[in-house]
Amino acid sequence: MKRLLRVASRLYPRAWRVRYGEEFDALIDEMRPRWRDLVNTLVGALIMQISRLALLPVATAIIGAVVGAAISLGMPPVYASSSWVLVQSAGTSVEGDQRIRSAIDAALQETAFDKKAIAVRLHGEPDLAPVLLEVSVSADSARAAQQATERAMGKIIEANLIVANRGQTSGVQFRAVQPANLPQSSERDTARNSAIGGGLGFLAGAAIVCGSHRRRSTT
Repeated sequence: MKRLLRVASRLYPRAWRVRYGEEFDALIDEMRPRWRDLVNTLVGALIMQISRLALLPVATAIIGAVVGAAISLGMPPVYASSSWVLVQSAGTSVEGDQRIRSAIDAALQETAFDKKAIAVRLHGEPDLAPVLLEVSVSADSARAAQQATERAMGKIIEANLIVANRGQTSGVQFRAVQPANLPQSSERDTARNSAIGGGLGFLAGAAIVCGSHRRRSTT
């Protein structure tokens, strides 16, 4: 049992072994070790190793999270406005599904909107009424976001009429049911940027720990 205890003590960090190794060996010689002593030694070594290895990644994760939040707060505010368009189709549910999706794709292609500048999301299933199309645009001011959303909504409805007149889609109508709202507050991705910064910081700290551990193993 004493031999097993000495082997278990080798699992402690090197700094601990240098400082307390001789004292621990002397203590082992004087005691009558039991299985509980071996378990306690193994658990203590494991806890110290985890604490030593996790300290740097946790510290760099905290720093990364703070930096990410600071960057987010330092960026100019962004306002997002949205409006709703009712999409209606005649025919069976399967036909309506195909018609609605084809009409939306054709209208967006006609407007040639940049996907980074406008967000379009379909709410509801085409076979279940009503189907709503959410149109939202972000800008650096509340009024600019509202005006941009109004223009985008109008162009989508106009594009649907153009496509329908060409005969590409039939039986699908777009109708505005809610005008573009005026945002009351700005949107910031503080939580998202903080999480990204924390994750990158943790990975950087873990990489440093692994690199230093490998260098020690080779020396």
